[in-house]
Amino acid sequence: MGIAELLKIVEKAKEKNINLIKFKGETLAVDASCFIYKGLYSQSADDLMGKKSTKCLDYILKTVKIIVNAGIHAVFVFDGQMLPSKKVTNDKRIADREERRKEAIALLKMGNKEEALKKFRGSYSISKECQAECIEVLSGIKGVDVIVAPYEADAELTFLVNSGLAYAAITLDSDLLAFGCMRVIYNLNVDSAMCEVIQFPNIRSCFSQRLQSSFNSELLRYMCILRGCDYFGGLKGMAFKNAEKFFSIISDRNPKTFIRHIKSVTKINVPNIEIFVNEFIRANNTFLYQIIFDPRDGCQKPLNPYPEDLIKEFGSQNSIVDSLESDSFFWYAGKIYPPDIARLLAVGNQFEEILKNNIRFKIPQNVSFKSIWKYLTGGRSPLRIKREPSTCSLSQSLPRKRRNSSNIAEESEIISSKRCLMSNTQVFGQDDSSKENNKLTNSEGNTIYDKQQHLKIELISQNKQKSPLNELQRVNSNSKVRKIIIRESKYFKSTSENVETKLFKEDVSSSILYNRITAKPNFTRSQERR
Repeated sequence: MGIAELLKIVEKAKEKNINLIKFKGETLAVDASCFIYKGLYSQSADDLMGKKSTKCLDYILKTVKIIVNAGIHAVFVFDGQMLPSKKVTNDKRIADREERRKEAIALLKMGNKEEALKKFRGSYSISKECQAECIEVLSGIKGVDVIVAPYEADAELTFLVNSGLAYAAITLDSDLLAFGCMRVIYNLNVDSAMCEVIQFPNIRSCFSQRLQSSFNSELLRYMCILRGCDYFGGLKGMAFKNAEKFFSIISDRNPKTFIRHIKSVTKINVPNIEIFVNEFIRANNTFLYQIIFDPRDGCQKPLNPYPEDLIKEFGSQNSIVDSLESDSFFWYAGKIYPPDIARLLAVGNQFEEILKNNIRFKIPQNVSFKSIWKYLTGGRSPLRIKREPSTCSLSQSLPRKRRNSSNIAEESEIISSKRCLMSNTQVFGQDDSSKENNKLTNSEGNTIYDKQQHLKIELISQNKQKSPLNELQRVNSNSKVRKIIIRESKYFKSTSENVETKLFKEDVSSSILYNRITAKPNFTRSQERR
């Protein structure tokens, strides 16, 4: 799995000892297969002896927990169907696994349990049942999305990161660097939450000064193909150091041209150049145009747009897709399915089961605003408190001139009350069950406040100043009240005992506690004299 020696070559580009909490609030795409294999490794002893075990699933849940607890939204990406371009590699791996399994059984019968366990661990493969069980469990966890790639998870992970749907990808596979994934997290420790991060631009520093000026994702991909990858066996004897030396001398980046100069520069023989060139180009196209699933429109598409020469030849992208489906071009990079089938495959259903209309998994509904499925389901957006526009005009709130002292108290009470109730406020826990239109009057019969709901207002602050609002605090102690919190207008504030007000330029707000009065208060003359 992965490209040999690549992670050693880019060691200098790694940011080490990074805590996962650094990515709080981000979305991370997770290579599910890597952690499933680690989980299977932990229960290999039980499997070898034929015992049932849940250690694999426990390890997956432990991984999920450490990611979600760090405040990260996780997208677990699973492998899909077998990629045609990888058929030779997959067939060889299947044969090797079967051979190791047979050797493990033979060693176990001989009583050599330790050697049998080593062989048995090398025979693991993720079955459809194991994958379906993991998908079912992960789909029910809050803060976790699950998506199944049309073919390889590496291409899907790269797409999610490079398209901005995820910030980085968590994996153990070096292939993501060959795909050109911009940010990759390696060696995640599920106990300490520590990891290593490689940002693609930093890989430039791992090569010679001469190569740094022309370094890009294409150059790294060419070096990986020559070294050997899952889609092409590579050139025997071509290590990364040889490839680095070769591309430092040869500036031509056309495979049909530079491959013919390999022998003259590196002294490495290239057998049958024509076949080698065709296989090299096919591997390169598999990296570039492998089919992925885009959750934004629910369709399958190539990882990168098709080349312009093909677009000119066929006239449109749709014609290219038709040719792909008829196995004319890039058939080895995957087939594009219709959107309705593509979406069912992406959530974890098997193609054979879809044809039988046996649908086990459906597209999630009522997802959060961070979910990658929000584009297809109209996911919820984050809750925001919406403020109503102020209905209080300056002419109503600001007294033009001072009145007689005998009328100031009553008028200022009305102004202050309106200012609190009619300004830009947010009320929490208010009960609208009472809608009677009563008047609050003093002992002389003058109206202090006329409102559908009667409120008792108290100014809460460390330095309580005397205010006409205090008159409204003198209510009957037997009145049934309920406390509610509101916010005063940010534009107005009482500035003195004589109730002069002015417009503040700063954003001034204060918390006010007021009570709803359900029984009509009675003011006494002694209270009024105060």
